[in-house]
Amino acid sequence: MAKRDWRKNAEQVGGPLWLNEWFRSPLWDKDHLLGEDPVWQADGISWCGRALDYAREWLDEELGGLYITNRTSAKCAECKRRQAEWDGRQGNPWLT
Repeated sequence: MAKRDWRKNAEQVGGPLWLNEWFRSPLWDKDHLLGEDPVWQADGISWCGRALDYAREWLDEELGGLYITNRTSAKCAECKRRQAEWDGRQGNPWLT
């Protein structure tokens, strides 16, 4: 764990996950987005495959928990790419 605990200034997620929010866990260096595909949402999986629900429910004091930090950097490139692709498909009837 880093010397400075960022969790003191973050909002912990306790209920269901929601779309278009970047989630952070002590398990990963980057923030991740919940996948908008209905199957991914039901399983609580990010676009890059991280198990957001599992991280949220993990009870380990040092590594468990899921948070919202509103960071502007350190966002997962795969999550950004797949969200942009999803948004493009939703606006184009030929790609859905």
